[in-house]
Parts: sequence; structure tokens; C-alpha cells
Amino acid sequence: MAQARDTGGVRMVRADRLRPLVRSLFTAVGVPDADAETVAEVLVEADLRGVESHGTTRVAGYVSMIKGGLLNPKPTVEVFRDTPSTAMLEGDRAFGIVVATRAMRLAIGKAARAGVACVTARNVTHTGMVGFYPMLAARAGMIGVAVNNGPAILPPFGGRTPTVATNPFSVAVPAGAERPIVLDMATSIVAGGKLRLAAKKGLPIPEGWALDRNGAPTTDPGEAIFHGFIQWAGGYKGFGLATVVIPSSRARSSWRSTSRRLCRSPSSARGSIASSATSSLRRRPPGSRSCSSRGSSSSAARPSARETASP
Repeated sequence: MAQARDTGGVRMVRADRLRPLVRSLFTAVGVPDADAETVAEVLVEADLRGVESHGTTRVAGYVSMIKGGLLNPKPTVEVFRDTPSTAMLEGDRAFGIVVATRAMRLAIGKAARAGVACVTARNVTHTGMVGFYPMLAARAGMIGVAVNNGPAILPPFGGRTPTVATNPFSVAVPAGAERPIVLDMATSIVAGGKLRLAAKKGLPIPEGWALDRNGAPTTDPGEAIFHGFIQWAGGYKGFGLATVVIPSSRARSSWRSTSRRLCRSPSSARGSIASSATSSLRRRPPGSRSCSSRGSSSSAARPSARETASP
């Protein structure tokens, strides 16, 4: 049992005790040990980084998805297209976290050999904290980039009909002996999970985060989730970024375009670039092949000797 201490109403749990607890909750519903370990690692890492909306609060939802047949706890994940610098994974409704982690690690290995790599995946579920995957590349001394899209829940800027998702993206850049520089953000003003977390806690959301069903500002997370819309980050600029994420992830997960232009090394770096993309299912019955392409792509570039030696 994870030990906790009470600090003014907030229960603090040691990460090294929380991981095995989370893992055991997933193995109890049929998730293999290795996959349960991976999911626990990513969820706890999100909590440690302050991204509570994508941390262990997701456990109950993931378990419900397994019990409801929306998430396959024992998938057959296959590499069915493979080249020296690219690959495509079939996720079989697996944990998006598990498949995205595998895709990134595969991409990093390919990039180390080929100089540029792109690994895509399709038919997976929620990928959790997108920033986790480019951080894997950063630990390998590479620049990591990830993009992610999903079901249509937001309208275009100024509209009312949902057409796109919050479409987050993340970049991680190694910084030598220091911690990597990491950007992990949704193209909306806030991730949808932040609203769900507020609703779970019975708290209002800040003004400016969302609109109600009539297009008026609301601080009610339930109204925003079920009837209204999250606002875009930077207005039309956020919507523009979200729109760009769609083709960059869907094209990769459907294997209809090369990613080398999207995943090339910066001019000052020597080209070792790894990229992965995942495509997640909408919440449809088991057996349905219809999916929205939730893409997470990561790229990495290994610094040149000149960069390494520079002050």
C-alpha cells in the first residue's frame, strides 16, 4: 500500500510507492506486467511534473475503458511497415501510452543509425502526457518533437460546430548537464483534462478558459465539457496550430506522406532525428475501425561535436 501523509488536506504519496500501486490496479484488470509498468511510469511522471490532469487521476478512466471494451489490455501491437528510417505500428486499441513509448524508442534507434526516422502508430487510445515521449529522445541526446490529435471537440475560432481536438504538441531539447528544455502544450488555452479535473474536485474553472452552450464565458467545468467549448490559446493562432497538427499526424499514421521535411535536424545540428506518431480511437464499440488520428510525433537531433564543445 502506498504510504501517504496529510499536509493540510492534501495527501502526499511517495512516487516510488505510488508506481507499484498503480501498476497493480492495471494488472488486476488483465494488463500485462510490462505494459502496466509503462503506464504507471508515465502517469506518475505527469504528477511529478505538475501535470495532474494527465497523471494518476486517469487510472479510474482507463480501467473503465478496459471494462467497457474501449481499450484492449492485451493487444497485438505489430510493426507492419518498416524501412531503415521509418516504421508504422498497428496498435490494436492498446494503451496509447504503451504504443507511443514503443514508437519513440524505435524511432530513436532508427535515428541513431539513419540520421532521420519517423515511426507512426494507429488504432490506440489516450496517450497521456505528450511531453513524456520527446523527453525520451532528449535523454538520448536528441531533440524530441511530438504532436497529437484526437476526436473533434472544439469548433474553429469563431464557430460552434466541433471539428478538431485540442491537438497538443511537445518539444524537448537536451541541455548538456542540465535538465532538458521541454515545451508541452495544448493548442487550446488549456487541456481538456484540466476541466475534467476541476469537475472531479467540484471547483470552478478560471474565466477565459471556456464558453457555454450559448457562446458566453463560463466558469462551470461541467457546462464546458458537456455543452460548451474550451477556448483556443491565442485565439485564431491556437486554432491555426491545431489545424497544422491534423495533417502532420494523420498523414503519418495513414502512411500517405514522408515525415522527413517535418522531422529534420536544425542547421546547426548533425541529423539524427527520431519521430513517432500515434492514431487513437474514438470511443466506439469494439471491432470498429473508425478512428480519429491522435498523432504524437517526436523528432530528435544529436548535437555535433562543435556544439558539444562550445561554451
